[in-house]
Amino acid sequence: MENNFLPHFINETVYSIKGDVTPNVEKPDMNSETPPVESNKKVEIADQKQEVAVSKEVVPQKADLKFKGSNQRKVLIIVDYADHEYIAPEDEEFLSKVLQAVNISMTEVALLNLVSNSDFDYADALKFEAAHILYFGKNKILPSQFTNYSIQSVSNRQVLLSPSLAQIAAATSEKKLLWGALKQMF
Repeated sequence: MENNFLPHFINETVYSIKGDVTPNVEKPDMNSETPPVESNKKVEIADQKQEVAVSKEVVPQKADLKFKGSNQRKVLIIVDYADHEYIAPEDEEFLSKVLQAVNISMTEVALLNLVSNSDFDYADALKFEAAHILYFGKNKILPSQFTNYSIQSVSNRQVLLSPSLAQIAAATSEKKLLWGALKQMF
């Protein structure tokens, strides 16, 4: 049986019980900035010696994301504004009031504009250090099963898709729908 995949799934020390086959493989150093290296290690398996290729894989990091705020509360807010670095001033004012209603300030979140982070996608959103993801605007990165004001739990994160902040600010019915979702989320 091929055991080359084990270092990618098991990072803890594994103890062998008589009759088990356990290769002794080094744990990859994910903090290293060196490129991936292939090396051959001799591993004793049931009184046999075999060559096992061990890959020290370094996960490539995207260029630094550009966002506004400290992300202290682990809330990622995704918007899409072509004419602004982050968000239109009137929408920022409205968003600030919305967040204050759930006892969060604009400085405690991460506000990310898709226009400033053109290669940002759904996988990146799930890797971002956030417990809550709020997406305002036309859905460009979330899977199609996401619908407005329906909270989805994905990878220990709550994700909420909503119309644009300008649309919500202009309609009382949209404000009520957003408020109902935010009360459930926070």
